[in-house]
Amino acid sequence: MKLILKLVFLGAILLPLNLFGQWNPDPNSPKQIVSASVSPQEIVLVRNGSEGFFLVWEDKVPGGRDRILLNHYDMRGVVARNANGVEIEGYFRSQSIPKVSASVGAKISFAWIEEIEPGKKALFVQQANSRIALSWTDQPGGVVVTRPEGNITEYSVSLDGKSSTNVGWIEKVDGSKHLVAVNRIDKRGTLDHKDPVIVEESNTQKSNLQVLAAPDLGAAVIWVDIQGGRSLIKFALVDSSGKSTDPDIISTVDGMVRSLNVVTLKSGDHYLVWETAGRNKDIFHQLISSRGNAKWGNGGKKAVANQGVNTTPVATEVSGNDVVLSWINEAAGDENIFLQKFDEKGSALWGPNGSSIGKIKGRQFSQVLDGDNSGSVYVAWLDRRDNKTEIFAQKFSASGKAEWEDDGIPVSNTQNPEKSYLQLSFDSREGTIMVFKEKSKAGEGIYGLRLAGARPKP
Repeated sequence: MKLILKLVFLGAILLPLNLFGQWNPDPNSPKQIVSASVSPQEIVLVRNGSEGFFLVWEDKVPGGRDRILLNHYDMRGVVARNANGVEIEGYFRSQSIPKVSASVGAKISFAWIEEIEPGKKALFVQQANSRIALSWTDQPGGVVVTRPEGNITEYSVSLDGKSSTNVGWIEKVDGSKHLVAVNRIDKRGTLDHKDPVIVEESNTQKSNLQVLAAPDLGAAVIWVDIQGGRSLIKFALVDSSGKSTDPDIISTVDGMVRSLNVVTLKSGDHYLVWETAGRNKDIFHQLISSRGNAKWGNGGKKAVANQGVNTTPVATEVSGNDVVLSWINEAAGDENIFLQKFDEKGSALWGPNGSSIGKIKGRQFSQVLDGDNSGSVYVAWLDRRDNKTEIFAQKFSASGKAEWEDDGIPVSNTQNPEKSYLQLSFDSREGTIMVFKEKSKAGEGIYGLRLAGARPKP
């Protein structure tokens, strides 16, 4: 009996080490997860269920060209392919700005802009699984979605359960004309529509494009249409045959929409949160159905009531259609990060002002967050409490109580002067994994660190 107890005790110690043994939890020496990098940027982490996560980024390769690279990491930090990442070969000219879908069926789709000949660019899309096997290899790089006559200013990509990909883009043509267009690529890599579906075309500027999976193998398209001194947040559906609905107006904003974030919930509903800039600087949100029907009244609801200036909203689903929203509050010359949980009716659950990461002096900014399966949420941020940029993290319970040290715990204390592209993902068990870029005199690199969710609070 004593031997059995000893074995059980030893297993309890070794199991977490086995599951997460590749990660170094020491904030003074986080693990470099890309072994060779020059100047990584546009770093995107996408959680892949319990398998791990995809990482897609842009970097320079020998010859000075900007290229798109990707890899997959399991929850122990072990890479699917070589630790340098897998380069998208393409036309051997510059590639830039990857946009990545959510993971569906252990796959992602991603789009980028590539120069195919001097002065000519095209919008490409490719698909990869967790072994970083590319789906479409018949032509260089991937599938050419469009060779625009004008200038593509934004693009977005989504993946559905049938491994079909929807790609949308905003294009400026003929001087002042702007259009929102969509095309669909089936799982074989074939464009569904010879000509792209034009969702909207007008002389007004457009921004903040989001393309999302929709019912009946279609695409939901959300964007901002800027009309003089006001902005219209619009929604349209494009079905699998290429038919587009007339755009609906989700909200009319007096002034500019500084940012717009969309979270698709497990129910299929879309949670929208946006920040306005103009005479009124506020944060608003709205819940719409998969077909664009508003659930929180016309125009949405004001999300934040805290005194001071509230900016930079980001959100994540936590459990049971509840959403946690985070933002930066600036008051009395100090910036701090707050969080609030909302239920599916839009009711605030963590008091009138939400929960704060702590009364910390200096700047706290660039927060990222992800929920677990029990209603708790992990949040990490860049922090200048000591006049140098470090990374800290905190875990909040389902009731909004901080579970770790009062002012957060350090993720990176390396003294490197520049940190950026902070990403965070729940590890599908009981902790969180963070990925970030660090730049020092010695060079630039992509690093990662895992924190266990259960920690004794002092």
